[in-house]
Amino acid sequence: MRPNFDECDYAFSFDYSDDERNFRLPNYHLFYGLMDELLEPRDPDLVFSEKSRFCNFIVSHAGCPERESFYRLLSRFKRVDSPGRVFNNKAGPPREGNWFGSKVRFMKPYKFSIVFENSSYPGYTTEKLLSAMAANSVGIYWGNPLVSRDFNPGSFINCHDYPSFEAVAERVRELDQDETAYKRVLSEPFLPDNKLNPELSIDSVLDRFEYIFSKAGQDQ
Repeated sequence: MRPNFDECDYAFSFDYSDDERNFRLPNYHLFYGLMDELLEPRDPDLVFSEKSRFCNFIVSHAGCPERESFYRLLSRFKRVDSPGRVFNNKAGPPREGNWFGSKVRFMKPYKFSIVFENSSYPGYTTEKLLSAMAANSVGIYWGNPLVSRDFNPGSFINCHDYPSFEAVAERVRELDQDETAYKRVLSEPFLPDNKLNPELSIDSVLDRFEYIFSKAGQDQ
């Protein structure tokens, strides 16, 4: 949801906004809290040795034509495993317990993961790309056209950097057939300059609450 300031005084949201009443706290950070893990170094040779499958597509809700058309497009090159309800062709991870953890474990053997959002809007990045990174699977991402502000685009395939989905599929094909190039992607840090965004620290969030409460007290 985007904040409606006719209905609220302040907001924490995924939205990029010049309105000082909005504090950007994106979905992936708010709900999954794995950012510290993304700073840990990776051994490209070790990660590559664990990859035994091509690509996965874990989607339970139909209705996003972009990700469904890309699944069909990439499937012309190689089989894409789809354990979700959309295009189901394989048993998937168990949904009980920690679903995110089960999903990441399922994704670990895959060289690539299709991690499209259900819609595209600046700033809107959910856990999908984060799940691929946690599994050391090269994410093929579409959704937030400004995603490179949050994550290093050298560490995944950002569809917004390509003129067409056909060009994206060709890039996947190139990396799949070139071990050196694939490992080069694995060696890239997930975050820009391999640093956490200080604006998203718990201290920054608490400072924001303190500011809001102090303003509320003044208004009274």
